[in-house]
Order: sequence, then C-alpha cells, then structure tokens
Amino acid sequence: MSIGALLTSVWLMDLRILGAFRSLPQAPFVALLRRTALGAFGGALVTGSLLFSVRASAYAAMPIFLAKMTLTLFAGANFLVFMRVWRAKGGDESVGGGAIILAGLSLVLWTSVLFAGRFIGFLN
Repeated sequence: MSIGALLTSVWLMDLRILGAFRSLPQAPFVALLRRTALGAFGGALVTGSLLFSVRASAYAAMPIFLAKMTLTLFAGANFLVFMRVWRAKGGDESVGGGAIILAGLSLVLWTSVLFAGRFIGFLN
C-alpha cells in the first residue's frame, strides 16, 4: 500500500505541475500530495527494509536491486531539488521551466523504480 500511495501521490503531483488538473489550485494540491508522498515513502522504507532483511546478501548481489536503489536515490534527490525550486517560486502557478523539467524527470525516475522493483521478483 505504501508503494501505491507513494507513486500515486508523486504522479498526481507531477502531472499537476505539468499542467493537468488545472481546475485544482496548484499550491494546496501539491502541498497535500507532498505530505502524502513523504508519509508513504516512510512506510515503504520500513516495509522494504523488512523485505530486504529476509535475503539481504542475495538482494545486495543483484544488479537490478542496485539499480533500483540508485534510481531511488536519484528520485529522492530530484524531489529535494524540486522542493527547493518550489519554495523559491512560492508554489504559484508559474513555477517555471525548471520545475516542469524536474516533474517530468520525477515521472520517469519513479516509474523506473517501480519497474526495477518488480523485476527483482522475476530475476530472483
């Protein structure tokens, strides 16, 4: 459930930045989804750590697992940069090209994290 909540909130937030859902006010919509994403990420971190602990040495040796962890780090760094840009712009409707590029990159990164995570089970 944490992964579903995380990816859904991130995708909705990114899509709003990219221009979808224009009838919804951007600043409160993104603020709500940001809090949801952070809470869901915490839940995913706990449950993912528990799953990893079952076969830590096997997972740590898998290139797809390492790719997932790397993509997750990049996605987290992208989120932090996005939040810095968002706060600098005040969260208004005209966040600019930088935030739009970061939102598009976020969609690609988090989708890649999802696929890499799914492949762990198939390549196991």
